[in-house]
Amino acid sequence: MDALSLAFCHLPSVAMMGTNWPEWLPEAIASKQVLIATDADTAGDEVAGRLIEMISPGTPRHPMRLRPSVGKDWNDMLIKIGRKQAQGLIEDCV
Repeated sequence: MDALSLAFCHLPSVAMMGTNWPEWLPEAIASKQVLIATDADTAGDEVAGRLIEMISPGTPRHPMRLRPSVGKDWNDMLIKIGRKQAQGLIEDCV
């Protein structure tokens, strides 16, 4: 749901299953600006850190953690504050 919620806010997204990313992901995002939008909990913070460490050497700009400030994930945030406000928060991070 989080990837769909971010896509609804016009942010291209890839869904991860829990704290695992697809094998092809690091190579696919190596030349792009990357925002990591995992859950706002300990597991989400840990996987975001691991992913940032792994992809940082190959990215033109340092990957950034996009952590929701309301709710546990981006779907919660979208439901609670709405699309326009969520888009604004995302744009502020970029």
